[in-house]
Amino acid sequence: MAKKKGSYVEIIGKWKHECVSPSRRYDTNLETGEVIIADTFCTWEDWEDWFDSMEDVESTKEDEQADEQSSNNT
Repeated sequence: MAKKKGSYVEIIGKWKHECVSPSRRYDTNLETGEVIIADTFCTWEDWEDWFDSMEDVESTKEDEQADEQSSNNT
């Protein structure tokens, strides 16, 4: 499975996996509400990729807002 970049939430079976940084993920059992904090080792390169992906998300949001404003002005 390819490594995902940026923050994400995915549900697999009875578990919700919420990745909040390259080194931390919260796993929640949807049936019991139990939360497991999963800390993982990551390299500086992982953090650089993370920040790059977050910048991409921000620039996409800014582009969408600009498009929305221009369509509202016409």
